[in-house]
Amino acid sequence: MSDLLWLPAAIFLPLFPFSLLFNQVMSRIPHAGLRTLLLLVWPQIGVALLTASEAATPAWVMTWALATAALYGFRTIVVRDLGLWIRFMATSLWVLLWVPGVLSPGSESLSLHALGTSLPLVILVLVGVGLERRFGAAFAGVSRGLAQTYPRLAIVLVVGVLAAVATPPAPAFFTALAGISLSASTAPGVALAITITWLFWAWSAARLIQGFIVGPAETRHQADIGRVTVWLFGLCIAVMSAQGMLLSGDLL
Repeated sequence: MSDLLWLPAAIFLPLFPFSLLFNQVMSRIPHAGLRTLLLLVWPQIGVALLTASEAATPAWVMTWALATAALYGFRTIVVRDLGLWIRFMATSLWVLLWVPGVLSPGSESLSLHALGTSLPLVILVLVGVGLERRFGAAFAGVSRGLAQTYPRLAIVLVVGVLAAVATPPAPAFFTALAGISLSASTAPGVALAITITWLFWAWSAARLIQGFIVGPAETRHQADIGRVTVWLFGLCIAVMSAQGMLLSGDLL
């Protein structure tokens, strides 16, 4: 059975259509703490199953993973709801872990790369809670004008989104870079597919940030988040970036 552990891993490093399960589960969890836990634990189960498999993962699974990553990356471009954007980005990010899983099987740092892709999304879940309290929804175009009304919350949102879409030196940047480096010489098509997906992420991030940050300022009903909270978020981002740089050569 250990030879086929990559099959259940397809649920937790969510290959389409198994990705529908994660998105359904995530959408039905109302509590932010439970959503945070799910974001942290779900990919770790997939990594554990993948690394425990005694048989090599078939190379064609990597093509399946790249198609899934591109599909969900492209779908994020038109998404305006922050919660939905987080779910689609999680799917697109985690499924790329199949590339080092196939090309560099047994890597001990794979779980840390999974953690690095999850942490910015956790921050955005918490930002979404703050937006819902102040606007009633975390929806770009509804929760707008943050730069004027809630500048500190806007800073955390922007940095969290940029970290999630693998902007250097975020951990996800080094995970994507590892996949490109591993495949550049032997499978240039894989490297190209990752790069295109990366462009989808950047495009979607620009649209999402624009929808939240710019626009007419809404009436301010609550105070902005505190300076201490901003510094704590900043510390988390700094730690994640340091982790990404330390891991940058582990999968190469």
